[in-house]
Amino acid sequence: MKRKTRSVIGVLLLALASASAQAGTPEQGRLKGSLRLEGRSVEVDGTFDAHRATLHFAEPFACRVPADRVAATNGEHRYRFGTSANGGRFCDRLRGEGLSLTGEEPNLFLRVESPAGVWSGPVYLVDH
Repeated sequence: MKRKTRSVIGVLLLALASASAQAGTPEQGRLKGSLRLEGRSVEVDGTFDAHRATLHFAEPFACRVPADRVAATNGEHRYRFGTSANGGRFCDRLRGEGLSLTGEEPNLFLRVESPAGVWSGPVYLVDH
């Protein structure tokens, strides 16, 4: 009986450890959502992984910009924007600014720092 109890406890601990490893902000995927700043909004989609993210901003900005990951702590993935892939004033001005992805699926939240302020909003994973 003791052996069976130990086996059951071992299986439960393994399951809990596995669930804990899967919880938190995802490490990679494709995301979509809408960001807002002072009554304005823009649709975004992008990809991210352990090293890099790329965000595409819909009209009126219509641009794409990559970002390098700079930190991952306490369920937050932080990235720093690089040079815009296709220009556009909005994306060009993001160079050197930051973005962060926080939360757990399905409650993910994206923040984009820009010279005009912080764009933020919920996003969801398209696939991962």
